[in-house]
Amino acid sequence: FEPPNGILLAQSTAAGHYASDGEGDLSPYAQALINALREPGMELDKAFRRVSAEVAVATKGKQVPIVRGNWPPQDIHLIRP
Repeated sequence: FEPPNGILLAQSTAAGHYASDGEGDLSPYAQALINALREPGMELDKAFRRVSAEVAVATKGKQVPIVRGNWPPQDIHLIRP
């Protein structure tokens, strides 16, 4: 599935693939996403790259998050720099 223009689809892993629940209250994906999105000035594209790297480390490469869609030309910050 490819989302329409202007829509980003982020998933903890590809459909039918392994997704860890983790050891604590949050999954590795949820924890990495919270960590990245809380950082002031973090650009959304960079945040998802960081999430992917953190999840890969936490799951020893078993889980690979995906982001699909068409990134807009401007940077997107959820918390201003």
